[in-house]
Amino acid sequence: MVKQNVEKSYEKHHESGSQLSDNEILTNLKEMHDAESENQQKYAKFELFMKPKDKWLTVGDHFGVEARLLEKKDVIATASDICTVYLSVAKQQKLINDFAEQNAENMTFEAESFDFVFCRDSYHHFPRPYIAVYEMLRVAKKAVIIDEPLDPLLKMPLLMFLCNIIDTQRHPLRSTSFWKNRFSFETVGNYVYKCSPREFEKLSMGMGLPAIAFFYSNTANTVVNCKEKSHFIRKFLSACHIIPYTTITTVLFKTMPSDNEKQKMRHKGWFFYEFPKNPYL
Repeated sequence: MVKQNVEKSYEKHHESGSQLSDNEILTNLKEMHDAESENQQKYAKFELFMKPKDKWLTVGDHFGVEARLLEKKDVIATASDICTVYLSVAKQQKLINDFAEQNAENMTFEAESFDFVFCRDSYHHFPRPYIAVYEMLRVAKKAVIIDEPLDPLLKMPLLMFLCNIIDTQRHPLRSTSFWKNRFSFETVGNYVYKCSPREFEKLSMGMGLPAIAFFYSNTANTVVNCKEKSHFIRKFLSACHIIPYTTITTVLFKTMPSDNEKQKMRHKGWFFYEFPKNPYL
């Protein structure tokens, strides 16, 4: 049953867009690239990692938007996705330079083929996300960057309290009355998997990674399309810890950043944590 669900998820994602006409694909592609070019402030937090001629792999980059942004920063980028309907057209239109059809949970690249691996707003599509993280870390040399919606539970004590009370009654489904997306799915076939800093800390410590960094923001799609005033109000409330941020950006470092790089991250609002070494290994 589990294997069947995973395979079905692969198939649905692989087929996404395959029923569209060439004109529909081209129209959707241009609309997406135009929309993203108007919201480049979302990408400012990544710029301190972008160094000329570094090799980057974008994972789940369905339209090639992330790869195109990186190339504008003089980075050598390869876009990848399990479905390359849009990526092939993006290359034909000279929006990107290179792409590859890849299953994030079983990539064909050699170990440490890229300096950075960048996965934005795609991690929640993977049926086995931890396997995808291990694969991304395998093909990365310096770090893996994951930009995803934040799981609000750990940042909302009242919500956690209510869930704990309901769970003790052994009726977890009742919590969906106030936590709507606890057990939610997208039409393309995936569970909506939101991320928390603690799960990435544990994963990193288990693998013996040297450090991790987090950046919190309100740059999820639901916020980007809001009016500027509404965005400012939400940002203010999040900064005051009244409501949680919508997005968490996580950097899993395979090599320790320099002191100068650490200082730049903290100056830009990143939370940087250096892990202790395992004394038993």
